[in-house]
Amino acid sequence: MRLALAVVLLAGCHDWSVFDHLDLGASVDASVAADLAMADLAADDLAAPIDLASLDLTEGADWRPLVSNVSVNLRSVWGFDDNDVWIVGDAGTVLHSTDGVTWAKVNVGVTVDLYAVSCTVGAMWIVGDGNTILRGTGGTSFAPPTNNSLPSTTYNDVIAFDSTHACAGGDQGIHCTSNGADWSRPVGGAAILTIHGTSPTDDWALGNGTANYHNGTQWINLPSAGNVEAVWETDASHVFAVGPSGNLATSTGGGNAFTQTTLPGMHNLHGVFGIGTNVHAVGDAGYVIHTTDGVMWSSEDIGGIAVRLRGIWGTATALYAVGDGGTILKHK
Repeated sequence: MRLALAVVLLAGCHDWSVFDHLDLGASVDASVAADLAMADLAADDLAAPIDLASLDLTEGADWRPLVSNVSVNLRSVWGFDDNDVWIVGDAGTVLHSTDGVTWAKVNVGVTVDLYAVSCTVGAMWIVGDGNTILRGTGGTSFAPPTNNSLPSTTYNDVIAFDSTHACAGGDQGIHCTSNGADWSRPVGGAAILTIHGTSPTDDWALGNGTANYHNGTQWINLPSAGNVEAVWETDASHVFAVGPSGNLATSTGGGNAFTQTTLPGMHNLHGVFGIGTNVHAVGDAGYVIHTTDGVMWSSEDIGGIAVRLRGIWGTATALYAVGDGGTILKHK
């Protein structure tokens, strides 16, 4: 078909009369002749321009890029369902999609860098620099806590359990609310880079060299999981944390200590998401790694996109990753 396509393209700038004397059976290979015959070289067909924007240049890859219309670094993604998805990033950037493809900017009233977003039924939280904690309802109204006496800090991550219960990890420890308005600091001290859990009585907060588990009654300090940047509890029996140089730390849940290993390639990893043992992690230079059993990992093809990927989130039927330079990827 390559020869057929070449003839089609060249025909656009040559006299069509040359085809009047072309003996397909004698002058070219029979298979090529068949290709030419199937190409339908009608001038009317050639007049229609090719829509380059509609071409999937990552054909064959596992992921495809989406147009964000922003150039800032995007750091976190979360949604209410497959299509109602939110992304946050630098300079107060918040993007929202209702179809899982197109994105619109949302003004939340801040210009600081935003590091994490978490959604739950009836509410969502966004956190970032400058002591920023924002609670959103309905996707149209965002406001800081009505009573926040916490010290000024940077919040690195947040987990929303329901419309009133949430916890954030910051440079000055763990911060939580049980009514959606008043925040307290149950654990101070070491910086918390990532926080996640399945409920207010089963959650994890990790930083470089520090690990904590909350059982609903108290926060328990655990042995270190190493240097980590992201943690995800996929269910009550599987917890995955990732970090620099391919660090992977796993726990069987329930406050059990982490076991560390090193993933292939030793890439710096910044985000992790999973359901059960079906887990993805993302990192530098467009690196995406995947496991279906929680043990054996393999890299995925994102079509040559080599930016730093910082966040990943999904459902059983949709998966998104975000990163530097306004990058948004969706799993095919």
